[in-house]
Amino acid sequence: MKKQFILFTALAMINVAVFAQNQDPTQSVCQGSTEIYYVDNTPGSTYNWTINPESGGTILSGQGTYQISIQWTGPVGDYVVSVVETDVNSCDGEPKTVTVSVMSGPTPVISGAATACTNTTEVYSVVGSTSSTYTWSVSAEGTITGGQGTRSVTITWNSAGNATVSITESIGECSEEATYAVTVNPTPSPSITGVASTCLNSTDVFTTPQVAGNTYEWSVTTGNTIFTGQGTNEVSITFGVIGNQTVTVAQTANGCTGIDSKNVEVHPLPSTSAIWHD
Repeated sequence: MKKQFILFTALAMINVAVFAQNQDPTQSVCQGSTEIYYVDNTPGSTYNWTINPESGGTILSGQGTYQISIQWTGPVGDYVVSVVETDVNSCDGEPKTVTVSVMSGPTPVISGAATACTNTTEVYSVVGSTSSTYTWSVSAEGTITGGQGTRSVTITWNSAGNATVSITESIGECSEEATYAVTVNPTPSPSITGVASTCLNSTDVFTTPQVAGNTYEWSVTTGNTIFTGQGTNEVSITFGVIGNQTVTVAQTANGCTGIDSKNVEVHPLPSTSAIWHD
């Protein structure tokens, strides 16, 4: 008999808790959120809902029924949601009310490079509260390499494409997501071909594959001269310095620059003696 009493008491407490929850909807909501409020439905009755002050939110749906949806678009503060039931006999019941406290939610705005290059690392950040928590994510083109959980992250762009950087900022129960579009362009990959060994004062040709629309800027160790071809994919260089020299090309497309270098060993000319006669 005692066990049956305990079971009955537990069930009664559950029923009361559910009833109380239905009559006491969430008291705190986030600014900009949409919430549902309702009363027990009486067949044949109509329900007139109001928000006071009415600037606090907008009744999106359900006016006249036992359940409404409110979007809290107004300033931070306390608002009273009221409902008056009118039954089938046109009798109005006593108003039922609940006070709702609207809290300020975060409004993250991401800043950073909107155009990036493959094989580069960029920084993306938001101006947020130190009391907020931050969760970042990036599309398949990139990898977060630092800063997760803070207001600023570093992202390494691994592949080209239309990428996105996203953040969810949370303050207490309020959270908001922001997404930022990034165009990731491929970084050119020049590859220099030409002699690896040459003689002092000789002129040699160096090339890299030509790509339409790309630009090329060549350089060579001091003391040597780019004879022709600067700005193209092929140059002629006259070597005026003995020893290990370096030829470099920077290939650029859509703001992305790839670099390749090639070492060239320059040998001195033989010093032949005068012609002697026996």
